[in-house]
Amino acid sequence: MTVVAAIILAVLAPFLLFDALRRPTIRRLAIRNIVRRPGEAALVVAGAMLATALITASFIIGDSFGASIRGIAIDRWGPTDELVFVGGLDEVEPAIAALEAADAEAADPVFDGVLGAAFLRVSVGSQGADAVVNPDVRLLEVDPAAAVAFDDDHPILAGAADLAADEVVVNADLADELGVAAGDPLSIYLGGEELPFTVAGVAPASSVNGFSPLLAAPGAITALAPDPDAVSDAGLLVSNVGDTFTGADRTEVAEERIEAALGAEVEIFTVKQGLLDNAEDEAAEMTELFGTIGGFSVAAGILLVVNLFVMLAAERKSEMGTLRAVGLRRGHLIRAFSLEGALYGVLAAVAGVAVGIGLAAFVMALAQDLLASDLTIRLDLVPTSLVSGALIGLMVSQLTVLITSWRMTRLNIVRAIKDLPEPTRLGRPWRRLAVGGVGLAAGAALYLAAGDTPAVAMIAPALAAVSLIPLIDRIVPRRAAVIACCGAALVWVAAVFGLLPEVMGDPDISLFLIQGILLVGLATVMVATLDRLWLRGAELVTGGGISGRLGLAEPLARPARSSLLVAMYALVIFTITFMLVMNVVFTGQNPQFAREAGGDYDIYLDTTATAGLTAEQLAADPDVAAAVPLSQGVVDVRADAEDEREGRRWFLTGIDASILEAAPPPLSDRLDDFADDEAAWAAVAAPDSEYIIIDKEWDFVVGETYQFGDPEGDFTTLTVAGLTSVAWMVDAELVVSSTRLADFTGEDGPVTRFYLDVADGASAEAVAQRLTTEGVRQGVDARTFLSTAAEETSEQEGFLNMLQSFMGLGLLIGIAGLGVVMIRAVRERRRQFGVMRALGVASSVIRRSFVVEASFVALQGVLLGIGLGVLSAWQVLTQSTAFEDGLDFRLPVQSLIVLAIGCLVASLAMAAIPAVRAGRVLPAAALRMAT
Repeated sequence: MTVVAAIILAVLAPFLLFDALRRPTIRRLAIRNIVRRPGEAALVVAGAMLATALITASFIIGDSFGASIRGIAIDRWGPTDELVFVGGLDEVEPAIAALEAADAEAADPVFDGVLGAAFLRVSVGSQGADAVVNPDVRLLEVDPAAAVAFDDDHPILAGAADLAADEVVVNADLADELGVAAGDPLSIYLGGEELPFTVAGVAPASSVNGFSPLLAAPGAITALAPDPDAVSDAGLLVSNVGDTFTGADRTEVAEERIEAALGAEVEIFTVKQGLLDNAEDEAAEMTELFGTIGGFSVAAGILLVVNLFVMLAAERKSEMGTLRAVGLRRGHLIRAFSLEGALYGVLAAVAGVAVGIGLAAFVMALAQDLLASDLTIRLDLVPTSLVSGALIGLMVSQLTVLITSWRMTRLNIVRAIKDLPEPTRLGRPWRRLAVGGVGLAAGAALYLAAGDTPAVAMIAPALAAVSLIPLIDRIVPRRAAVIACCGAALVWVAAVFGLLPEVMGDPDISLFLIQGILLVGLATVMVATLDRLWLRGAELVTGGGISGRLGLAEPLARPARSSLLVAMYALVIFTITFMLVMNVVFTGQNPQFAREAGGDYDIYLDTTATAGLTAEQLAADPDVAAAVPLSQGVVDVRADAEDEREGRRWFLTGIDASILEAAPPPLSDRLDDFADDEAAWAAVAAPDSEYIIIDKEWDFVVGETYQFGDPEGDFTTLTVAGLTSVAWMVDAELVVSSTRLADFTGEDGPVTRFYLDVADGASAEAVAQRLTTEGVRQGVDARTFLSTAAEETSEQEGFLNMLQSFMGLGLLIGIAGLGVVMIRAVRERRRQFGVMRALGVASSVIRRSFVVEASFVALQGVLLGIGLGVLSAWQVLTQSTAFEDGLDFRLPVQSLIVLAIGCLVASLAMAAIPAVRAGRVLPAAALRMAT
């Protein structure tokens, strides 16, 4: 888009500069109106500025989310580019030697640092009456002196090389959580035993200390764990040549060299490159998302600018007629307006970038508060993004002014001089028939050529339906033709997700922008044709009073202008309504998500591998009806080279027949060989079962076979027996029998998780909290499936709330736009008010007519926006595959009522000032020819 904007502006700029420098008449015409009407100029600049601000903000928000994720590279990994697991503790030193030797022999050294380390999951806590315990902490055993040399930019602690065997270094985050400082005692809990340590010092939570919050000297794990090889991981932190970010560029070469030196069986995690790729993808997604959501407000801003220029042209109609009479061509007027618009656009671009920075800062601050995430939000201002926002905003405003100027300079000179209204133009019959025929043919051709493209499938039939209007309005009344054709197009756009699920199954976010604009545009055109209906309705409501008739006379006499206002309102309210519905739908699914993740089980309890907890111990609790053990391991998937699952490490969960003590999670799909879901779970849980259950998120196919591999590179073929829906929520995406898991891991996988079914009458949340408190020294972390579902939806809720706040500016555009137009209407209709006052119409009648006019426009916009927003959300949720199956449509009645009332009250408040001004117009002053 930036390149397109730059090209368009590069084409327009020479003509604008030529007129500004070499055409004094055009220059004076453009500048004099700005100088004469600084208030009006400010309004136009403000309208154009909002579009630039929203576009710029979307770029900044995308960059900021990307920068926030990239910040993890510094905070957590520092110089570490690859994490390599080599096996036991005794294999670390030989692996370091082999890796350094292979790199030294190569022509192009890749590594600039290799640090040996061992890892152990422990519970850690402070001591004393106010002791705080963290049940799951990664303890890193590392040579402190080597760690300082590995990353001298982030030293773990001054003097850490003298770390004693009973001392640990704690990072700042963990120290704050536990309330400890240097010199304080600290307890490490392992296997139910409490081991005393001393805090040697507190280090910044970055690099080695960010990856592992607890550092101990060599030998600590051997001293802590009776069988360290069975309960710990040992490996290498590898740094590539380059800085924190550029080192990741050599990840592919580094992987090849590590495998060549250490063998293909080692596990390599490209932590830095994966993080940076994720940051880039996240930045692009956020830019697209906020750009699309902001697109509705941008469209509203464009409509505001169009409306303002139309009103400016109406006010200058006599002036333009006089200029045409003395020899100026229509092209001169277009160029004068374009130059005036360019001046507005430049000012709007500069101001819009500044406002966009402020808006992005506001959104990012909201993101830190609303998103349930440990991500540290960083505001990132990239110069190229600021320039892109300014260029796109300037292009939008300039094209808007140019197109509007071309349309509004079509006038009859005599009528313009006398300030008479232009006659209604329907165009020449043959021309209208030709346009309709071309539109119909274009819609049909587009659909036949690219009907399998979602955007074309939505737009092409709607275009063909609308193109029928000039072809049939000579047979049926024009109003009937407009309503029938636009109604058919509206029905198609609203129902296309359900009618063509195979085409619209995975829609891009931009498609919702297209759908919203089409729905609002078509509905607004249909509403504008019902002028007689509105007039009769107003007569019934007001009893035929003069205020009601005057209030409707102006918007009904100028349907184009009124439609722009209504569409401006409806676009923004449409989006807010859509998000309100999505919000209440997602938050209302928590019980369903909990059921799909855990079945009839209420709690999942995680613990450390050395805790020694058994299902029998947990089942002995009077509040626990059933306790099922689950083992865990890591597995690889063999797939096509182009499959994104290739080489991905998966967490594998092992189950046995005890999983059937309560109903296991329901399956979204299963093999026809099984009578029900429990039969499928039983088949998977059988010893040495050749079946596997997988979360449907990863697009595995029921009944198909896949190869799953162990760390040694040996692969086993398993058949997909069924698919779960939200197992990702509790990290249980792949499930096999516990004996099959032992085949993959080479030993019985450690039991680190239990599913618990609480007894009748017991509170699952209370039981989970009690178990966590009582077992914290054993690393127990018990959570209910329901609370986990609530955490997941709370992030979605926070994100939707953030989008709604972003859209709040668009709502301000609609409300302020109505007020601006009403203020402009006072000046435009000043003479009319003078005549009315001279004929005896009371000022109170004029004031009430303004209130009626504002209410009429705002009410249409609110009803259209809410109605179409609800319709769009309903059909997307129930008639398409854009979201998960089984989502129950819910209507946020209270929120929608508040939205409607708030918009109407704000609109009436904005109309109050121009209403008072209109009522104060003096007949004598208004009837003078000069203003």
